[in-house]
Amino acid sequence: MLASLAADQASREESVLKLAELRHWEIESLVGGAEGAESYLKAIETAAANRADIAQRYRAVVAEKKAAIGDAYDKRVKAVASWTQHPWESDDDFRARASDERIRLACEKQAKMIASAAGVDAEEKALL
Repeated sequence: MLASLAADQASREESVLKLAELRHWEIESLVGGAEGAESYLKAIETAAANRADIAQRYRAVVAEKKAAIGDAYDKRVKAVASWTQHPWESDDDFRARASDERIRLACEKQAKMIASAAGVDAEEKALL
C-alpha cells in the first residue's frame, strides 16, 4: 500500500511539473505577444503622427497655392484699372467692359482655386 501511495504521489508530482512547464510556456508566449503588440502599437502611433504631419503639410501647400493664385488674379484685376476707353466706346460701354472683365477674372480665380484644392485633396487622399 505504501508503494502504491508513493507511485501515486510520484505521478501527481510529475503531473504538477508538466502543468508548471505548460504554464511557463504559456506565460512566455503571452509576454512575447505583449512585446509584439507593443511594437504594433508603436507602429500605429508613428503612422498616426506621420499622417498628421502630412495633413498639416498639405494644408500649408493649399494655403500657399491659394495665396499664389489670389496674388496673380489680384494683379490682373488691378491691371483692368489701367485700361483706357476706346474712342468708339461710350462711358457706359467702357464701364461694362471693365466690369465684365473683373467678373470673368473673379470666376476664373475661383475655378482655379477649386481645381487646385481638389488636386491637392486627391493627392493627399492617395498618399494617406
